[in-house]
Amino acid sequence: MIARICQPAIRLVVVLQTFSVGTVAAQTNVRAWSANGQTFVVWRCGITDPLTYDVYRSTHPFSDISQATLAGRLFKPEWQGDRLKIAGDTLTWRIPDGTGGIYQLATNEGLFVNTQHAAASGYFAVVRNGSTAVTAANMTETAVVETYDPVNDPVTCHLQFSGTTARGYPYSVYAMWADGRDDSTDARPDVPILANAAKNGAPHVFAVYEPLGGLPPTGTYPAVLCFHGGGSQGQWSVWAPESGVTANCGNLLTNGIVVAHDDRLFMVNSAGTVDVNLPSFWLGWSPSMNPFAVVNLTGTAMPVVPYTQRRVMWIQDWLEKRSPYRIDTNRVSLMGNSMGGAGSSMLARRYPERIAATTCYVPPIGFAENTGFARRIIGASVQNLPCVDPSPNGGTLRMNDYWNFAARLSASQRDVPFMRVYRGRSEYVSSATVPEWSSATVIAAYHELNDTGWGIHLFWDQRDHSPSDWSVEDPDNPLPDIGQWISPVLTDRPSRTSLTRYRSNQSFPAFFNDDQDSTLVGRQPGLGNGDPLDGDLWGTWGGYYDWDQETISDTTSYWACTLFLTGRSDCSVDNYPGAVSTASVSIRRPQKFHPAHGALLSWRLRRLDDGSVLQSGAGTAAGDGLVTVHGLAIPKDPVRTRLEVHPASHPPALGVGTSPGVISGTLAQLSAVTIASTGHNAGKPVISINGLTGLSLIIESSDDLATWRPLALTTLSGAFDFVDTTRPPAAIRFYRLRLP
Repeated sequence: MIARICQPAIRLVVVLQTFSVGTVAAQTNVRAWSANGQTFVVWRCGITDPLTYDVYRSTHPFSDISQATLAGRLFKPEWQGDRLKIAGDTLTWRIPDGTGGIYQLATNEGLFVNTQHAAASGYFAVVRNGSTAVTAANMTETAVVETYDPVNDPVTCHLQFSGTTARGYPYSVYAMWADGRDDSTDARPDVPILANAAKNGAPHVFAVYEPLGGLPPTGTYPAVLCFHGGGSQGQWSVWAPESGVTANCGNLLTNGIVVAHDDRLFMVNSAGTVDVNLPSFWLGWSPSMNPFAVVNLTGTAMPVVPYTQRRVMWIQDWLEKRSPYRIDTNRVSLMGNSMGGAGSSMLARRYPERIAATTCYVPPIGFAENTGFARRIIGASVQNLPCVDPSPNGGTLRMNDYWNFAARLSASQRDVPFMRVYRGRSEYVSSATVPEWSSATVIAAYHELNDTGWGIHLFWDQRDHSPSDWSVEDPDNPLPDIGQWISPVLTDRPSRTSLTRYRSNQSFPAFFNDDQDSTLVGRQPGLGNGDPLDGDLWGTWGGYYDWDQETISDTTSYWACTLFLTGRSDCSVDNYPGAVSTASVSIRRPQKFHPAHGALLSWRLRRLDDGSVLQSGAGTAAGDGLVTVHGLAIPKDPVRTRLEVHPASHPPALGVGTSPGVISGTLAQLSAVTIASTGHNAGKPVISINGLTGLSLIIESSDDLATWRPLALTTLSGAFDFVDTTRPPAAIRFYRLRLP
């Protein structure tokens, strides 16, 4: 009797336990609401995690997934926010609640975000991958009203966390969710298509780091966008002030913000589990890419869409226009390491009008053939898949164009931003058995980059690929692998603060054909024959040259800039070791100086302190309007020279002769020459003069830069305008200041 009573009891317990486990394992409590142009779907996760949660939508209630449309599929790192948790293990997604407030997800809740393209109402269901049934437990109770107002309620980025680093730097982490569709042109007005349909709703995070003490209360400030490497350690946090990358790159920022982006695609690996170590190479992928199966793209793959580049630029738009930050849009620069270095080059060449300057650390040279993952998202170099973006020649860009650092990517901009590239002789990239330098690929690329005339400053030393090894020897590397630009003195040239001095709306002299020893054959210093120990072990082509940005003249008929070799830097490694070096200079990014193809030009290089003309010559503008002067001998600071270029038929009204006693710009200067348009001085030159109060000066004029005649003697009491009443109409005349 006892046995008979107990046995059914045991069976009852088993049944109850099975029912209990099944209920808790399933996703439940599905809710959704609309805010900021997107629908946020939240659910309670089960005890065991499926490979993916699949989210379905229909305009009516449904009981099976066949009655609805798949809105998106998420892996666990996406629904629970793994890239967010880099800032803290307990952090969960923080989203708008649809009523003007904020909803913080519980630790056992998941999130999917859908971007609506029209006002509508719909039911959402969350289903474990492999299941088909839909019940009241895993579907929204009522239809969700999805609003659509791109102007007044646009898609936006959402603050997830704010805090301070261990060294006291304030920072904030933001998230956004991609609108994914296979048609890359089917975009809302406020946000581009940022993923294919398979990655719809994929989350992306980025961090904004501020200087110690925070940002100034008023005015604008620069921004540096930073991109991590493609290895397993690559994440946005490597650009934090305390990181090893920061320590060896000299990248602390004192006058603006650092925006640390994150590039990870979650996909299944060959074992059928989620692989988190998969970058998009800061570029994008083909809509044919299937993240749920290990399948390489074929020759029939759809053209690659630069989803990641679009995302970075859209986030930049948000930062500049709708965020709490006051970014100077003309001082946005890029910095990247390893794969991030390649990504920086790609982005700078694709959107040069948006970027002021770029630093690329140890970027891979050539297509990313060393990883099978590349063949899953952008194909192989032999395929050379097309991209949806137009090329400068009127066709379409292809993948090999992006990976060729010397290839122009912008269809509208001739010039690229000022750029620095650093490579090491002892770099072992990925599973390579010899340094990349040995393949001569880097050497060939350096020659090709020099030949572009873009003025890219090229650096090399004995560093290996990992930034943490640049200041200490790596016992696993058989070659010397300390970077001489890092140790024993860290260069200041590529620092994030240094980058902020450049502007996207200012022209600059592009130095190339740098030859630091004209007595030797070939370009000096020498890269060598490919042996990591042959040639100059460290050096630079172009990296010692600099210019004075404050005195650039860029008018329709005159361009001038003060040039020098660095000689007075507090950082000893940045000072040029010689006295003079020879280079060619192209005028890049001119704002007003645009001579027509074939226009005759005159140029001169004069010493700034006494006005002596050191070199002069003539030439013509190239077919694209580019102006280049070859063979300039640039001296080392404190000796500075000024390159002046103008149409041969229209010499500038402002000149300096060679007579002793000519005043340098440090005491007094002719700051402008204009022609009066009204009054009794109409048609006469008006010379604006300023300088040291109490300084006595003679104002002189010349019609040929050889014979000078005095016009007036004056003692400065402040800035004033002098009118030359002696100039005949339409005459060409030069002016200068001299001591009595």
